[in-house]
Amino acid sequence: MYHTPEIVKDLADHFGWTKIAMIVGDQTTYGQEAHDLEKKLHDKDLDVVFIAEDKGDSFEQTRALAEEIKSAKERVLFMVGDESFKRRVVCASRVVGTNIGITFITEGAHSQGWLIHEDSKLPSEECTPADMEESFVGAINIVDSDTPLHGEEDLHLDCFQDETAKSFYELATRAAHDGFPAGDNSTAVRKHYDVFAKAADGACAMAFAFRHVLATGVTAEELRKPSEEVYEQLHHALRIDTDFRGASGPVHFVGNDEVGHILVLQRVANEDDETKESMPWIDSAVGIKFANGTFLELETAGGLSDDAFQEAHEEQEAQFPFEALQVSLVVLFICCPFCFALCYVWRRHSAKGSQTGKADGKGEV
Repeated sequence: MYHTPEIVKDLADHFGWTKIAMIVGDQTTYGQEAHDLEKKLHDKDLDVVFIAEDKGDSFEQTRALAEEIKSAKERVLFMVGDESFKRRVVCASRVVGTNIGITFITEGAHSQGWLIHEDSKLPSEECTPADMEESFVGAINIVDSDTPLHGEEDLHLDCFQDETAKSFYELATRAAHDGFPAGDNSTAVRKHYDVFAKAADGACAMAFAFRHVLATGVTAEELRKPSEEVYEQLHHALRIDTDFRGASGPVHFVGNDEVGHILVLQRVANEDDETKESMPWIDSAVGIKFANGTFLELETAGGLSDDAFQEAHEEQEAQFPFEALQVSLVVLFICCPFCFALCYVWRRHSAKGSQTGKADGKGEV
């Protein structure tokens, strides 16, 4: 996301971070994205330690990466990769004995319950759902807002005119869970992301652009096989003329970007009595970067917390082996003289026996 580097910089200033570690999975897929972000963070005077897997999709690879993190005592980790990679990093940090309380940072929407999805690549005994949540508490997620600001969620939408943002979200959530129409399992979604509003607004933006061009006299057939002139009309209608109230809030474009609010979410314990039994941990919106590009507001819902953060384990300094030295001295000053005495007596005895033998030999005829 366009604002991610400045948000990370704001977070670093807020918490006093002097550096972060960027932990990267499959570099074929995510390498360029990670290096671009690394450069932008460097441009904002934030020191970045780049740590990447040689090959992905293996817990042993991720474990080696976690050993490197532990050795370097990195405590702020920006993870770049798919959900499976991020799960492996959290799990591997426990397996190698890294102290809990790492600040994990991620970007973009995740599927619901992604952290504790069953994953055959993880050692189940060492990375139970409770273990994973314990290690991930306090984590920060930077993500496009999929809902309008408070106070706008009950306004009727320009595209789905019978729905509000709130009612549309509830309808989409039910359809994902129950299928559409309800009971059609072929359309139910087992793994879904909270991007219903963005997806709907994207379809609406295209529909409004088509309507705008058709109103100028362009035919549907001309839209199916557009000339350069018709294509430019559609391009202008979509990029310049789009401006409507969508399920995610006001929708309009600046260049290639749909201008919307960006949220800072933090993993915290769920305090809601009605839902905390089924959802003990939630991603709470604790900050917002407004669409007009103003400063990052970090006072939402009480603001960010660093209660979960813990320093890395202290290294055990090598202690001088005084006790071993004492034992060695006892052996050296007591046992050794005794051994020397035994050797001396044995040698004297052997020498005496040899002389006696020689004397006996001289007396024989």
